[in-house]
Amino acid sequence: MKQFLSFLLFLSAIYSLNAQTLKVAIWETKCSDGSITKFQSVMVRGGMETAVANAPGFTGYDRAAFDEIVKEHNFQRSGAVSESEIKRLGEMAGVQYVIVPEAMADGNDFYIIVKMLDVESGEFGAAYEELCTSSASDIKKACAKLGEKLFGASSVTSDIIWSWRNALAKATENVTATTDGGGKHIGNTDEPGLVLQYMADGSLYCGGYGYSANDATVGMFFAADGYEISNCPGGWVYAGKYRNGLKDGEGFVYNRNGQLVYFGNFENDAPTGTYPGSYPDLSALSFKILMMPDGSIYSGEMINGNSEGMGLYLWPDGNAWFGFWEGGKQNGMGIQMDYLGSYTYGIWKDGQYEMTLEEAEKKRQEEEKERIRKEKESIHWSQRVCDLVANAKSKQILPDGSIRIGDTINGLCLQISSNSIFFDWMYVGHIKKGQWTDGMLVMSDYADITNCDNGWVYVGQFKNGIKHDKHAKVYDHSGKMVYSGAFQGSYDAPAYPYPSPHLVKSGSSYTFAVTSTGGDKYIGVYNSYQNKLYKSEGIVIYDDNSALFAMWYYDSLNGMADAIRFKSNGEYEIIPKEK
Repeated sequence: MKQFLSFLLFLSAIYSLNAQTLKVAIWETKCSDGSITKFQSVMVRGGMETAVANAPGFTGYDRAAFDEIVKEHNFQRSGAVSESEIKRLGEMAGVQYVIVPEAMADGNDFYIIVKMLDVESGEFGAAYEELCTSSASDIKKACAKLGEKLFGASSVTSDIIWSWRNALAKATENVTATTDGGGKHIGNTDEPGLVLQYMADGSLYCGGYGYSANDATVGMFFAADGYEISNCPGGWVYAGKYRNGLKDGEGFVYNRNGQLVYFGNFENDAPTGTYPGSYPDLSALSFKILMMPDGSIYSGEMINGNSEGMGLYLWPDGNAWFGFWEGGKQNGMGIQMDYLGSYTYGIWKDGQYEMTLEEAEKKRQEEEKERIRKEKESIHWSQRVCDLVANAKSKQILPDGSIRIGDTINGLCLQISSNSIFFDWMYVGHIKKGQWTDGMLVMSDYADITNCDNGWVYVGQFKNGIKHDKHAKVYDHSGKMVYSGAFQGSYDAPAYPYPSPHLVKSGSSYTFAVTSTGGDKYIGVYNSYQNKLYKSEGIVIYDDNSALFAMWYYDSLNGMADAIRFKSNGEYEIIPKEK
């Protein structure tokens, strides 16, 4: 934990506008087995002094002055020097940090370890190591790398590290749930949800937990100080999707300076695209650690200076919140944790708690049901009819290419010209010996009934498949009746002048309409009586894509005639009229 918190110190101050310049003293290079030369010892110490001099926000303490204090107070220059002694020396010199380098040689192999002591806390927070050859140039390069690991491109402020350290410590100190590796675990361990999981190696995970291999989740992973994300060179923070505990799906990787170094897909815990990449369209996206005026700390994704994406917020009292941010406020799923280890899952909106996850899931299901209903409602009714016919288990394809389902010889049936997206025509009604006898013929949106100008729907009787009725009706595309009267002879045409001059009788009027009710669609004739519409003859396509063709009497089947119900799988059943 110390390593992780110490590194946050260095990264966080990149974004501090009032960062102070801190003094760092370099201890003499230690060698426990005497395997390095005096020259090599001086090279390591000099290399670390150069690293400090090149680090923004730091300044090296004068070597001669430091050595004078060591000599004056009889401090050991090498060997087993205690942390308390180094802390005391740092206080005397007025420095904030002391770097203690150690080196060992084994043949041509040269091993360097550097540790940084925080004079205020008296603790070694960051430790790094490099293996190189014993050549002067390689030792110099190794020291430069160690300097980059210690300081990156950042400056530091003590306030940020202490606020972060105290907040995280309080957020985990009273938590009893532990990970397999001995870390702390805040959140539900028995069922899927969100957690804050701090591992013993100093890495931190915030996000979904307990999901099965088939359930994707999302989360944010902070690598431990001194480590990188697996398979992502230079990657320190991952924010993205997981499956079965592995990075899988879309993800973002940020380096220690908060810059985006990869955006793309992951598979089996590794990026599938080119790494690192260049993303000019995402230049406004970054990862930052910011200290607020009250001592709180935000650590997460940002876009154009606003918290946007996944982020962790820590308060000085040890409380924490992790979740999704939008426009600088908590928006979406999150987990609220207090310093005692208790937690609450929920949904936040504009920074305020809104509802539990259970309530959110119920709302989501209702919204999804409504979305599906509206989607089905928006589907053209002819497409719904075509789907019904296409899914039929038993159907007859006639020589003209039309498809008939239902009783294909004697009884009730539904017949369309084809099962393309929009049919040319649809007939639903009675047949006898395979010929239409009494029913409803509806043309496509772009076609008229033969010999009937503007005629779109014919309702009446047929003889030998030809319109033949003393009281047939024809409707136009607006649903207005344009003919009422006889169709007879062998010409498939109205017997009287068209359009008919007498269309309304006995105080009733008839219209043809396509209407929707809760996702169900009615395609057929309405009888208007005393300013109210009643279904008369038509077909209902239900929300589940089943259908019913019938004749109604003031919205009631009432035994007017046989009805037929077409099931969504294409099967059908006849509903006999009442005797």
